Amino acid sequence: MGPYQHMLSEYPRSEFGKQQCKSQQSAFTVEGFKSWKRVNDGDKVMNRESSEQIQKNRLRLVTTIESVRWLSLQACALRGHDESLDSQNRAATLKKEICNVLTRYNLEINNMRGQGYDDASNMNGIFNGLQAPFLKDCPYAYYVHCFAHRLQLALINAAEKEISTWIFFSNLTTIINLITSSSKHNTELQSAQANEIARSIVDGNREIGRGANQIGNLQRPGTTRWSSHFDSICSLIDMYDAIVNVLENIIKDGSYISMRGEAGGSLIVMKSFDFIFILHLMHKIMGITNLLSGALQRKSIDILNAMNLIFFTKALLLKLRNDGFDIVLSNVISFCTRLDVDIPEMNARYKKYSRLCGQKDTITVEHHFHYDIFNAVIDFQLEELNFRFSDETVELLSLSSTLDTNDKFKNFNIDKI
Repeated sequence: MGPYQHMLSEYPRSEFGKQQCKSQQSAFTVEGFKSWKRVNDGDKVMNRESSEQIQKNRLRLVTTIESVRWLSLQACALRGHDESLDSQNRAATLKKEICNVLTRYNLEINNMRGQGYDDASNMNGIFNGLQAPFLKDCPYAYYVHCFAHRLQLALINAAEKEISTWIFFSNLTTIINLITSSSKHNTELQSAQANEIARSIVDGNREIGRGANQIGNLQRPGTTRWSSHFDSICSLIDMYDAIVNVLENIIKDGSYISMRGEAGGSLIVMKSFDFIFILHLMHKIMGITNLLSGALQRKSIDILNAMNLIFFTKALLLKLRNDGFDIVLSNVISFCTRLDVDIPEMNARYKKYSRLCGQKDTITVEHHFHYDIFNAVIDFQLEELNFRFSDETVELLSLSSTLDTNDKFKNFNIDKI
């Protein structure tokens, strides 16, 4: 189609600047289109624009895929909504869903007397967090930080305070991400684990029975997932030989030099006495704190039992600090002997990593592992537990349990109020 123009014997003149123009051309519908030679030029323009759009789309897709792969490698969440500090709707959706559930069970918001979440800003924020709109509707719905999440944060903060433990968890994350980020490496790991289990059963180093010796996966540690660090350490100890086997294969047959280099560095770390010592130490500590973490997540637990468990956990950690070093060291030496890992002479003089000359202290290697690492890590753990579960908080919650209405105020004691 083209422009339509009436057929007249004379057309009115139109002014263009100081000149007058008169249309002398016939309409497209009468004589048709006369510039067919220029059509190919138009196709070239269209093809060029289409090619440019394809390149943009390909770049956009590649960028998206790389972003997803990076987030998966780092175990980060894919956030498709606004979580910025300026957003006013971060908690609106979640509040609406919670209100719908409460309404379904005929529970009114104005009767709320408490709310508990983790310590994320979008949950506990006093202005834009989830607790804010509930407090606005009901001023008695006081926010309480989840006890199980407090325990997880205590472990993380304790790890950040001691440099050896921080390095350990950093290396642990690198090793696990290197293997779990590839389906090929995961398959190799499961195959190596199956062979290792079969060999250990033949040698009599593994017990057999229903549900035992199953092939598992490496667990990634996460700051917001309860017991995830303990699961990571348990899986690493159980699949230690298989992981070493996979790392050796990556060094030999890795697709990229960076991958082979990272696998080589991870293998050196895994075959070091320091890494194995902290691995068994954290397994011992988390074996104690994991019991408390699991108990705090039970819906049936009451406040009084939770407080007793906190006291019990602190006592076990203190006992481990006073009496557990020799046991842990013996297990580590046995583990290193089986894997042919070099064991340092415990009575030798310990040399610090610092390049400063004139080191005056003459501590032994055993003293370093006992006091600088073993005792220090446990002390930081106890310090965090005492900070997040202070005696005043524990006493206040214990006193509040006396107002429990179950069994006609069975636990009521006026002397404790």
